[in-house]
Amino acid sequence: MSQNNPKDQVSILGCGWLGLALATRLIAEGFRVKGSTSTAEKLSGLADAGIIAFQIRLHESAIEGNVIRFLDGSTILIVDIPPGLRRDPASDFIKKMRRMVSAVESSQIEHMLFISSTSVFEDAANFPNYTEADLPNGGSKTATQLASVEAMLVDNPHFTTTVLRFGGLCGPGRNPRDFLAGSRPISNPNAPVNLIHQADCIALIHRIVTRQAWGAIFHGVYPDHPKRQTYGAFSTSDDEIGVDRSSPSEASVGKIVSSAITRRALEFQFRHKP
Repeated sequence: MSQNNPKDQVSILGCGWLGLALATRLIAEGFRVKGSTSTAEKLSGLADAGIIAFQIRLHESAIEGNVIRFLDGSTILIVDIPPGLRRDPASDFIKKMRRMVSAVESSQIEHMLFISSTSVFEDAANFPNYTEADLPNGGSKTATQLASVEAMLVDNPHFTTTVLRFGGLCGPGRNPRDFLAGSRPISNPNAPVNLIHQADCIALIHRIVTRQAWGAIFHGVYPDHPKRQTYGAFSTSDDEIGVDRSSPSEASVGKIVSSAITRRALEFQFRHKP
């Protein structure tokens, strides 16, 4: 395959909370970006940001929207769409992605960046430490479907795939402390957290694209892993500041997801503490 100019056109499937911010960064640096949303109401917002906007929705039996035009002219596709199993437990993310793969195989796409999740790894009472070299072992439906899609993309000979597994996302409008503060008591209080700030997400994707780091598995997780009770036991409301609502006696399950290999391979430093 040819070597890409870092300023090539990029297609981003899924311009939501992260994808829109990423597209804005890429456009500012000279990339031409095609981006998708599943809802017509968001098209104008994407266009206002300088994105060539498309309404694309994946179904198990077909793709809704002009996916051919969405991919046309791009050599890089970034896939940032959730499996959607929480909203629709009967949904089959694998079948949906097979439809997308068929379209990609007929396009000019040479490289794909698949945004996955650290949920592909199983929680356990001994808090196992997972690296980029470990195989997914999660037993939930989301974990098994994500792992299957990862393997399907990595094994496809028509394009080269890099998988980027993010921990819990935080940043503008997403503060995990708010979620933990609403839990009374905090569940799994001794479990370590695996988080990443939006700014580091974007910087990491930018590093992968500009360094052409294709055909790899990377982890996007801030290197510090405080306990859930330490991280989020204190409410930020005026009347509850300093009230510890953890439950230290509760048995906890969790995991530590390491990003050490990613940091070394990409010479990357996480700069935004979640």
